[in-house]
Amino acid sequence: MNFTLEVKNEIINKQRQLSKIEDFLKGFLYGKGLFDLNQNIIFTIKNKNIRQKIIAFLELLKKNFVQDKINILIFQHQFNLDNKIKNLSSFFAGLFCASGTISNLETSSYHLEISSFYESFIDQVIEKLNNYDFNFQKIYRKQKYVIYIKRQEKIADFLKAIEATNSFFKFEDSKIQRDYLNNINRINNIDFSNIDRIASANKKHIENIEYMYKNNLIHKFNENQLKVFQLFLENPGESLQSMVDILNDNGFNISKSGLNHWLIKLNKIVIENKIKNL
Repeated sequence: MNFTLEVKNEIINKQRQLSKIEDFLKGFLYGKGLFDLNQNIIFTIKNKNIRQKIIAFLELLKKNFVQDKINILIFQHQFNLDNKIKNLSSFFAGLFCASGTISNLETSSYHLEISSFYESFIDQVIEKLNNYDFNFQKIYRKQKYVIYIKRQEKIADFLKAIEATNSFFKFEDSKIQRDYLNNINRINNIDFSNIDRIASANKKHIENIEYMYKNNLIHKFNENQLKVFQLFLENPGESLQSMVDILNDNGFNISKSGLNHWLIKLNKIVIENKIKNL
């Protein structure tokens, strides 16, 4: 079951009070209803559980309607959609149940949207929602008016607003897990980056030291420097700081900057010799 359907099943199963059920149905009709020439409301529900629940709600409220295998038709004047909404939470829950979608928890980005066939409906909805700083944006797509949000905290707030409590906690847990994995990946990337950088630098140092021996440049360095270079050959995978620690353990009192200065000197002499022999 995808996360959108989980949310819809949760919120529709929570509607029990008559006043809340009526506002839930109003929201549902805002999101899914089409008016015919006689002002009857026609809509289609593909999901079996949601269809059964909506039919049960209509029967509970004693609304006149007919149905076939595909469509449900509510006769005119059964709902006054212009009446003030008493339970906004139930209204928005019904709206989402009718036309809402939310990105699955495994996806890399966040997205929640709601739609309606009528711009006047969606304009009322976006005004109400944005009074609570949801910052929904509106677009027209595939003959529907769509409003959407992409920020994680706004989506979480919306799930709370429609009383999808279990879905809210599942969404938050998913975010925590995603942030944790992202941090682990970031740390791993940093570690690999450091390893690559250290390996590249060490390779250059080793090449310079080997070049020094091969081309008889030993006389350009003092005894301590040559001993340090020998330790580099014996410890090719160590970082500069690790080499400082190794050198200190071997009786060489040298700082990281001092060691780096010797390596710069080595590199300079190697380059000069290569240029000289061109």
